[in-house]
Amino acid sequence: MQKLLLVLMMIIPSFFMVTASIGNTFSSLSNRDSISRMNSYSRMSNEGIEYLQNNIVYPFLARHNGIEGKVKLKLYISRNGSITKVKTMEGIGYGCEEEAVRLVLQMPKWNPAKFKGKPIESSRIILIGFYLN
Repeated sequence: MQKLLLVLMMIIPSFFMVTASIGNTFSSLSNRDSISRMNSYSRMSNEGIEYLQNNIVYPFLARHNGIEGKVKLKLYISRNGSITKVKTMEGIGYGCEEEAVRLVLQMPKWNPAKFKGKPIESSRIILIGFYLN
């Protein structure tokens, strides 16, 4: 029987533009210059990857057809750290995108990004790997 090996869960460094919501004002901010702390999953290197490894279900069609690769998702994170929306940016088919979205929507809360010490809405891009062993 083939085993699931989640090889990659990587948060792409934040050198992108972030749309920040502060009160009723929306502005585009360069997070390198203006956002004091980007959103992060608590101890992503351990806790986040462990969550993914323990909860991912390799789609039957993908496993049956030997499909492997990465799914790229854009997460929209609220001021309270919950994921409000997930957009698939790149996929590999056979149910892998749906599984990646399901998995991410059920993740525990993230630490929200902050601007001037206050939590703000933000987005992140992550990659989730699907590999058979």
